[in-house]
Amino acid sequence: LCLAKLGASPHLITAMGSDGAEKALFKHCEAEGIKPTGVVCVEGERSCRYMALLDHEGDLIASIADMKAIQRLTPSLMRPFISAPWFSNAEMVVIDGNVTQEAIDHVCVAVSPHTAVFFEPTSNAKSVRGVPSWKRG
Repeated sequence: LCLAKLGASPHLITAMGSDGAEKALFKHCEAEGIKPTGVVCVEGERSCRYMALLDHEGDLIASIADMKAIQRLTPSLMRPFISAPWFSNAEMVVIDGNVTQEAIDHVCVAVSPHTAVFFEPTSNAKSVRGVPSWKRG
């Protein structure tokens, strides 16, 4: 969203459930200038959910998440998007820490040498997922 607000033309690659939430995502992306060209709907899966419990100062007390749908984003599902010109010409790629190690590795191998790669760990436990890919690169 921030990249679109800064005038970039970001594309989204992700997996969602087939529970109707994808319609809201497409509508939101269109309104915000994000191209959902790489959104895959996984039949029979729920879309990812995250809920946070914050204290009166806005600090995190606890959270719960269901990220199964995005973990179904395999290299074979990503292949058509990663081979697209908009991916190979990207100046920047941001990888979500909720995807599998296999998906992270696949993206890191597929990016052009001129592409900046950023990893959003999403949690302490998932923060190490990016390390094997960076060690190879």
